[in-house]
Amino acid sequence: MDWAQRRACARGKGDWVKHWAWQGYVGYSCGPVQVGERLDGCILRLSGVAAHDWLTAGFPAGHNISRLDVALTVWGVTEQSTAIARHKDEAIEERNILHSRPFRVTLIDGNGDGDTLYLGSRTSEQFVRIYDKERSPNSEPTYKTALRYEVECKEGLARHVYERCIIGGYSPGNCHAVLTGLLARRGINPLGTRGVQPATIKPSDLRKSSVEDTLSWLETQVRPSVRRLMEQGYAREVVNALGFDELVKIVMDDWQK
Repeated sequence: MDWAQRRACARGKGDWVKHWAWQGYVGYSCGPVQVGERLDGCILRLSGVAAHDWLTAGFPAGHNISRLDVALTVWGVTEQSTAIARHKDEAIEERNILHSRPFRVTLIDGNGDGDTLYLGSRTSEQFVRIYDKERSPNSEPTYKTALRYEVECKEGLARHVYERCIIGGYSPGNCHAVLTGLLARRGINPLGTRGVQPATIKPSDLRKSSVEDTLSWLETQVRPSVRRLMEQGYAREVVNALGFDELVKIVMDDWQK
């Protein structure tokens, strides 16, 4: 929220702090940042540049990702309806060869006001929207000839997608590859991704063991936070917080012997 307030002040307009509530959470909203709390926990919702900054800084230890969206806007698509119809055919072809439970394919004809293709359901772990951004509600002139790809990832898939986005260091290029990999799971070959190597997205039915899951959590969540604190001069506090003070003492005693 401090980040959002500083950003709003620097811009000199808009994005002011407002009261915010959603599904029982009560808190504040400022531009691309919403924070709230309720009896069972807290929530942080980020979009656009705020999400990019958060991922760049590293995922805080102890936090959970319940949903992560990856999106791509492609300009210069003059026949959006034709492109969306082609993607529908690609999805149906992919669904017909699946050995797992088939996903839902729904094409909404906007009758000149913009078509939308939905793959999956809102409750599934992966929900895809492909739509005419130029003619979508609340669109702006900058989105002329734009086609939008959006993928909602939930729970376990959201965590896996996050890990793939930061592998080797977070970057928009990683996000591009991840989005291409997610769409490939539905048979979609998106426009504007020529030369992009799709990231490998694990099959839904694969689950890590508890040991692998814990190690992954330590690597992706705890390690960045520890590194940041140590760089700030809090090495001793980090060792004590992790309960490693006794371990360090044992190692030092053995080394002295």
